[in-house]
Amino acid sequence: MAGFFKTVTFMVLVFAAVVSAEDYEVGDDAKWARPSDLEFYNTWASKKTFLVGDVLDFEFDAERHDVAIVTADEYENCEKETPLSLIKTSPAKIMLNDTGPIYFICTSADHCRFGQKLTVNVVDDASGAGGHSGAGTTAPTGSGETAAPLPAESTASSLGGASFMVALVSAAVALF
Repeated sequence: MAGFFKTVTFMVLVFAAVVSAEDYEVGDDAKWARPSDLEFYNTWASKKTFLVGDVLDFEFDAERHDVAIVTADEYENCEKETPLSLIKTSPAKIMLNDTGPIYFICTSADHCRFGQKLTVNVVDDASGAGGHSGAGTTAPTGSGETAAPLPAESTASSLGGASFMVALVSAAVALF
């Protein structure tokens, strides 16, 4: 009976590792560009649930756009002078590291004022259900770094593979 329990536990851990992270292409086919609708990106985000460990993939024309991570006040006022982080190369892959809202803008010209800005609300999937469906919800802001740019060659599939291997090795060590 103990062998059956170990096998089931192992399979649950492996499944959780495989479904734990998503890679979202910001704006889908529209990519990261000045939109025709001021709420385009926030409408896009409202249809998704972002979890800690997910990756936002900003695809853009690097001669015309960039991605800045900013504070709530900088986001609201489209202040671009002192962003928390500024990425000028495309694609910009940003891992969501903490719960709560994260604010992104384009610092080129008046692009932010014309709607090239995005808020994502990152939640912790404490349910263990791997819930990437449904609309995003607001969670309290965490205390750590909220988002981190990934190296240009990095992809969510490589992150998923790494998570899978860590879970697999950890489960094997713990159970056997």
